[in-house]
Amino acid sequence: MGWISKEQFRGQLRTLPAADFYQSVIFSNQAYVFNRDRGDAEASETYDKFKEQVASHFAVSRHNVCLIGSGKTGYSLNPKNNFRLYNAESDIDVVIVSPGQFDTLWNVYVRLHYLDAEFKSDGVRRDVFRQFVSFRQLPQTSQELRDMEKRLGPLRRDLEAKFYLSSEINFRIYRNWEAVELYHIHGIQKIKSDLERGAIA
Repeated sequence: MGWISKEQFRGQLRTLPAADFYQSVIFSNQAYVFNRDRGDAEASETYDKFKEQVASHFAVSRHNVCLIGSGKTGYSLNPKNNFRLYNAESDIDVVIVSPGQFDTLWNVYVRLHYLDAEFKSDGVRRDVFRQFVSFRQLPQTSQELRDMEKRLGPLRRDLEAKFYLSSEINFRIYRNWEAVELYHIHGIQKIKSDLERGAIA
C-alpha cells in the first residue's frame, strides 16, 4: 500500500479513539520497515517470517510477537520527535509476550535486590511495575542476565541480515497482552491530548 502521509497519520491520531488506533494501526499485519519496498502481500508475509524467527528464539507463538514504534507505524509516537518518519537513526522495537519469561526476569531482579549490594533497581522498578522488561536496560551484575543478552547478539545479526535491517533492534518482554494494551493506549491517549491542546505543533 502507499504509506500514509504524516498529516494523515496525525489525523488518525486525532479522530480515532485511542483503543481503536491501537488495534487498527499497531496490530495490523503491515509494518513500515517491510512495506517500504514491497507490496502489501509480500510485506505481510515478510513480517510474519520476522515474527516467526523472533518467536522461535523466545519459544513463544508468533502471535505473541509484534513490532511497535516507527518501524511499525512509519512515524515516531514520541512527541519530542514531532512524528518523525522512520529512518536509519530509528530503532526497531519488538514486543514479546511471555508470562513465564517475564516472571523469570522479575525473580532475577528480586534476588539481585536482596543479594547484590551493587545492583541499582531504580532503573527497572517502573518498568517491572508496568509488567515489562526491556533488554536495553538489563543490569550487568548478574551472570544470568549477561547470558541472556549475549544470546540476543546472534538473533539481532540474523534478523539484520535476513530482513535487510540496519537499525538497532530492541526487545521488550511483557507479562501479558493486557499490559501491552494498557501501556500503549495510555501513551496514545496522552499524545491525543497533547495534539488537542496544541502542545504538539
